[in-house]
Amino acid sequence: MKIFTVVATLLVALISTASFASKSTTSVESLRVEQSQINESINQAEGEDSKFSGGLIKALIGVRLELLKINSALVQQRINAIESGAKIKVKLYEVKPDPERVRNLQYEMDSIKSEIRAKEEEIAKYRGGLIKVTLMSSVATMNNTLAMLQTEHLKAKYGIYWMPDTGKKLTNTSLPPPSKKVAKTDRADERILVPTITNKRYDKYKYDENIWFDITWNTDNLKKKTRAVKGTLIFADLFGEPKFMINKTINDPLSPKNYLKEDGIGFEYNQFKDSHKWMRSSDLKDMTFQFKVKSIIYADGATEQF
Repeated sequence: MKIFTVVATLLVALISTASFASKSTTSVESLRVEQSQINESINQAEGEDSKFSGGLIKALIGVRLELLKINSALVQQRINAIESGAKIKVKLYEVKPDPERVRNLQYEMDSIKSEIRAKEEEIAKYRGGLIKVTLMSSVATMNNTLAMLQTEHLKAKYGIYWMPDTGKKLTNTSLPPPSKKVAKTDRADERILVPTITNKRYDKYKYDENIWFDITWNTDNLKKKTRAVKGTLIFADLFGEPKFMINKTINDPLSPKNYLKEDGIGFEYNQFKDSHKWMRSSDLKDMTFQFKVKSIIYADGATEQF
């Protein structure tokens, strides 16, 4: 189906300011309207979720909630970027919105909404039974598809750029040897993804200062394909003592035994914070790294919390 072809290619892009891009003309007011609508959907999904104690439908609603919360966070990050600058950044080129793609996506979203309304009317005819459960599962799945399409709609509407070579998968033969600076750990949530940090640099611009670096993710310990992974990237000294942490969401799909490379990840430097000063003054050879996973959305729709 066309819808599922689109869904399979959807990736949630992290929204941030670009130090070398022109100022965004996006209206904060329109973004707040978008966020209000998304939050209404979140409240509705939470209400539906509370009606179930378990089972397939509750699991599907849980996936929908995760997607909607990501969309809300994306919009909030764009608002923060316009008003004061995002704390975590990705070097992105600003591009123009794509009105034609917005129209096409809106058409698909409206079509799904019509299907959902029709099925909800049919659901109301039943008090229970297999048919009602099947219809409710179908509606839950379509709502998940709708949330994914909404992500792509936001990208096209507000000109969010997904850099093609960011998230490029590398083969085992082309990947540099794994970093020897990865801190050893017995915790399962800290072994799932292994980061290799390279090319740390400091940039000073007229209005802000930033520290940038590149990350290569080793996925050997993943048990299956993912759609999104949320966690905390930890920078520590040679003894493993944490010195600086960044909340990080990997929205590119990951596969076991493959690698993901992200270039231009960073944050706004604050000269009054000791952790920032440590990040600027310390060489990579004097650091160790860990990524503590908090939650995973798998490609098959399953979720896992840590």
